[in-house]
This record gives sequence, C-alpha cells and structure tokens, in this order.
Amino acid sequence: MSTIQRKGREAIEQLERQRFFDKRRKQVDAAWAEYISEVYDRVDKGDEKPYHYAFDALSEQTDAFVRREAERWARFCRKYRLYEDDFESHFRYTVVKAALKYDGQRGTFFDLLGTAIKNAGRDLVRNSLTKKNRINHLTVSIDDESASKKVAKIAAQHTTEDIVIPRLIIAEMEADTSLTEQERRLFEFLKADPDATLQEMADALGVRDRKQASRVKQRMTDKLRKYYED
Repeated sequence: MSTIQRKGREAIEQLERQRFFDKRRKQVDAAWAEYISEVYDRVDKGDEKPYHYAFDALSEQTDAFVRREAERWARFCRKYRLYEDDFESHFRYTVVKAALKYDGQRGTFFDLLGTAIKNAGRDLVRNSLTKKNRINHLTVSIDDESASKKVAKIAAQHTTEDIVIPRLIIAEMEADTSLTEQERRLFEFLKADPDATLQEMADALGVRDRKQASRVKQRMTDKLRKYYED
C-alpha cells in the first residue's frame, strides 16, 4: 500500500470514528436532558427523591459503555479481588452523580461521563486496594513462620495502586480513538521497546527518515498527554 493510500485510509477511518462519536454524544446528551428535566420538575413539586425517576433513557444510552468499562477495569484487577460487578455497580452510580453534576454549559455530558467513569475506576482501586489491605490478606493466607518476613517485604514494595493504575492508563491510551493507524503502530512499538531510537521508530513505521518518525511521535504524544498529566 502506498503512502498516499495509507493516509487516505487513515483519514477515512478517523472520519468514521468522529461521526460515530458525534452521534453518540447527541444520543447520550439528549437522554441526560430528558432525565435532568424530570429531576427539576420534581424538585419544583417538592419531591424528596427527585433523582429516582425518568432514568430509563439515560441508563439505556450508557449501559453498553458502563458494562464495557467495568469489564475492562476488572480484567486488570481480578487478582486484587475487584470484579466486574464491583465496577459496574460503582459506574452506574457514577452515571447518576455525573448527570446531577453536569450543568449543560461546558462541553457535553458524553465527554464528562467518560472522565467521570475513569476517575471512579481509579478511586475504587485506590480505596479497595491499599497497602494495608494487601498485607492483611497476605497474613491470613499464609500459615507458616515466614509470614512476617513476607509482610515486611511487601511493605517495602510499591503499593498495588502503583502497579495497577499505570496498566489501566496504558489500556486507556490503547483505546484512544483519536490515534491514527500510524500513531497506534508507533504506540504499540514503543510499548514493546520504550528505549527505541528514532531510526528504529522510522524503520518500524516504514517512513523515510527520523524526522518523519519524530513528527509522528510528537503528534501521538500530544494526543496522549492528557493521560499522564494532571
């Protein structure tokens, strides 16, 4: 495939992804508007729990996203006794919180929800998998004289959060829809060989020189910067 054909295909794929997400933004935001309108109406009527109603449309529009994110987070956390249903219930609650927090003024609810779910997943990991929990679990599961030594060794290591969070961030980067095919190939290459030189990157991408590889790397870095900067 020629460079022109490859770039043309990447442009078409990017456009199709953009159209899909534009459609989803409209659908999810319309469901949010229906829900929040009912909430405001019930507040005006003095309802003590106005947020308990009219959630069906918003739940339907966010259901697949919630289940997909719950499965993705659980895939990294099963060994730490966090499972899909833990994340799913937490994320469904997050949808309600995000819906009540969003004011309709900045950005879209669809985009806010994506950030809210990501933060909720991280919070669940932080709250559930502290160093103390890991040590307590280890001491009750080991029934020999070496227990105290193993506990001491774990206490000196990184916490589970230090291990899990970077993996989840990498998974989020991999799923980023803004990456072109070329940028995604470079990301996968650097994930396997983070110390690669620009020439090695150029060879992996099939481009002519290091300057081209550097430009691809810079574009990729700019798109992914949001995942590792506060």
